[in-house]
Amino acid sequence: GRLERLIRLPLANPPITDEEAEEYYAVLRERMARMSSLWRSLYEQVTLPPTKPAYGRLLADVEGNLWVADYENEGRWTVFDADGRLLGSLEIEGDVRVVEIGSDYLLGVWQDEMDVERVFLYGLEKP
Repeated sequence: GRLERLIRLPLANPPITDEEAEEYYAVLRERMARMSSLWRSLYEQVTLPPTKPAYGRLLADVEGNLWVADYENEGRWTVFDADGRLLGSLEIEGDVRVVEIGSDYLLGVWQDEMDVERVFLYGLEKP
């Protein structure tokens, strides 16, 4: 492949807090205790970056628009057209995983407390 386009928003990546770093390293130490010395020596070199990623999931809809999920809130989406122009943003309430985006709908799946999947179909109204 080759680079087609860069799309940017003038937003700062959220910093990793001290609490998040400590939680990450606690999990890492727990996992390292079960590893061979070779893997442990590799994992001991792992360091956290100062910030979180700028985005989460990326999806394309049927019209070729790019949907970019917020890293910390995957229900918050920013939408760009095929030329990289910002079209707008929206937020989906709850823990719905988006699986398909049509020209006038958004299809998502939500898992309840008993791990039963529920399908949601949302209508999209564009300005």
